[in-house]
Amino acid sequence: HCIVWAKEFWKLCFGDKVEDSMLFEDDAVGAGEAGAEEEVDGNNKDGSTEGKDGEGNDDDDDIPNTGPSTYMDAVLQLRTLLKSATADDDVATTTTTATRQVQDQAIEVLTALYATEIDKQIDMGRYKTAAKVPAPLTPEDLNNDNASTSTDADAADTADAADAVLKPPTARDGYQPTDVWSKQECSAELISCIVQAHQMYTSPDDGETVSPTFDKDDDMAMRFVTAAANLRQYVFKIDPIQSLYSAKGIAGNIIPAIATTNAIVAGLQVLQAFHILRVQMEAEQDGGGGDEKEKKEAEGRYKSCCRLQYCLRNPTRKGYLLQPTLLPDPNPGCFVCRSATVTVTLDTSSWKMDGLLKTIIKGELGFAEPTILINGDLVYEEGDGAEEDYVCNLPKTLEMLPAGGIKGGTVVRVEDFTQDLEV
Repeated sequence: HCIVWAKEFWKLCFGDKVEDSMLFEDDAVGAGEAGAEEEVDGNNKDGSTEGKDGEGNDDDDDIPNTGPSTYMDAVLQLRTLLKSATADDDVATTTTTATRQVQDQAIEVLTALYATEIDKQIDMGRYKTAAKVPAPLTPEDLNNDNASTSTDADAADTADAADAVLKPPTARDGYQPTDVWSKQECSAELISCIVQAHQMYTSPDDGETVSPTFDKDDDMAMRFVTAAANLRQYVFKIDPIQSLYSAKGIAGNIIPAIATTNAIVAGLQVLQAFHILRVQMEAEQDGGGGDEKEKKEAEGRYKSCCRLQYCLRNPTRKGYLLQPTLLPDPNPGCFVCRSATVTVTLDTSSWKMDGLLKTIIKGELGFAEPTILINGDLVYEEGDGAEEDYVCNLPKTLEMLPAGGIKGGTVVRVEDFTQDLEV
């Protein structure tokens, strides 16, 4: 839940439209609720019992008034600030000042979301029955105690000090993706991502852009979502706190067991491909591959060096999880990979089309939506857009079918476009 919430926070900050995020709040809604409450109070002053039950009690005591949003103004100001380009003679000073402004505004957004909004919800009694009452983040948690305005004269010194305080964990020496971040580190990482986004917006010539939608393969987006989700977990006391590595698996719906198994199987396939390439190289070096005899020898070498590998769920008595076997000989009766021709012997004077369809074509050969042709003429079809006129052929005996019917030596072609199968 926290990671999904963090993805919505990403859209709230960087999405094409702020309304696309589920965290978007329209102040007009809160103002409307407040106005409705004042109107009810005014009616009560006039002696009206509207909005109250027969005993004069409020009917809507259990419906809290949310009021105006605590964080939307800060978010909208941040979105405006992120995309505002600066133009000044002293580029270094202007850039430093703009970065500092983005940092301050980012802290203001985090304070509104993780402190002010939580305090508001607690005051409304939303968590009075919760097993764990959320704990709003403090200014120290959000690095806000070190955020102070500065003049242009000492802007560089203040920025250097801010960088020391707000240095994200991913930029520190010895960082590992499996590290679990503290509250201060999560705040520093979030602020760093927002500053990086500002640099991308204002320097499009660098080739880097901010994706309006979350992508687990986007490093900045993944760091942002991890830090935002962890801060929410800290607020609501949800364990365990996730590392960047763990959060990426959750955010991208990555199941480690499946990913590991796929990697093992892919590696085995590559090994078999090496065997095939080696046989081909040896054949070219020997100058073979021309006549039929040499082709037979090459096929024999393929069988001798290539193996069919079984990945076992449980180890063998010797502790092996991979069981190699010799390649089986081609099945001459396989109609899929061989000549795609099946010989059927039956009494065409007694068998009906319906029986051939259900027993052999669907039952034995496994066709799902077959199309049947006799001597190139269509006699039956199924699937989307199929003609119903051919249903009348089902009760007919095979020899009485159109296009001369099915008799001794007749070739019948069966197609199934849903399976890309033809016999």
